[in-house]
Amino acid sequence: NMIAIELPFLLREHNFAKYRTAADLGASSGCLLQGIMFARPDIYGFFFEVSNLLLKKHITAQEIISRSQIREGSLFGDLPVHADLYILRHVLRNWGKEACEKILSNIHQHMHPRSSLMIIEHLIDEKERWRPNSVNSKQMELFALMDVERERTDQDYASLSNGLFTLIERQDLPSEA
Repeated sequence: NMIAIELPFLLREHNFAKYRTAADLGASSGCLLQGIMFARPDIYGFFFEVSNLLLKKHITAQEIISRSQIREGSLFGDLPVHADLYILRHVLRNWGKEACEKILSNIHQHMHPRSSLMIIEHLIDEKERWRPNSVNSKQMELFALMDVERERTDQDYASLSNGLFTLIERQDLPSEA
């Protein structure tokens, strides 16, 4: 489970004390934001996902429920969330360039001047860009049909933001070695 590896690192390396509200966009099961909220009881959380069924199944701690909201919707539509920190974890890799630009632009429109966006994605080195992935052929066929799961370089992510965001810090998360 990558959250078990990433979360302790994020809590140690990033200053979450500066946020009062955090929104996990594309929250999946909500494990990342829940972990942050357990460590930082002063943060109010917004869990945002296309369907809230998985979230409602995994968010059961009264401590989290009492200071959070679960919202359904699309990253391409109105984001009913205004937060100090927006988190995208393994979301952008599922979309092409134009869709990513739309998602980032949409988030930017909802941010206030002191908001931050945290993007957690696998980065590839520019020299490794064209190296074949080690996935089985069924996965590769699915990726090709759906045009998803693209890994990008940090320059690619900078390009996707169209100048809306400035990189403040970059941390290399530990991996499942």
